[in-house]
Amino acid sequence: MRTSFIPLTEARGKVKVVRIDGGDEVLEELREYSIGVGTTVEVVGMERLHKHSGPLVLEVDGREVLIPRGIAERISASGKRLLDVEEGKVVIEGLELNEDVV
Repeated sequence: MRTSFIPLTEARGKVKVVRIDGGDEVLEELREYSIGVGTTVEVVGMERLHKHSGPLVLEVDGREVLIPRGIAERISASGKRLLDVEEGKVVIEGLELNEDVV
């Protein structure tokens, strides 16, 4: 399967940040979370405030951070889209369960 660039808001699992669209304020906020072009992040989920809103939950360097959705929409990543996973176009190679879920 070909890897494509997708919005971070559509990504699942570990992805690499390939582009950030935004001014100095956006870049500075992301730097505070140690996120920049070339950073590998894991998309953990989304805090549901509404059907299409809420911050994105990421794991960066072993710590969990919440990125405002507006900023997450400005980040492009290389990785797998949730829709591709749901449609069976991507094979899940491993699954880790969080103790809180079990």
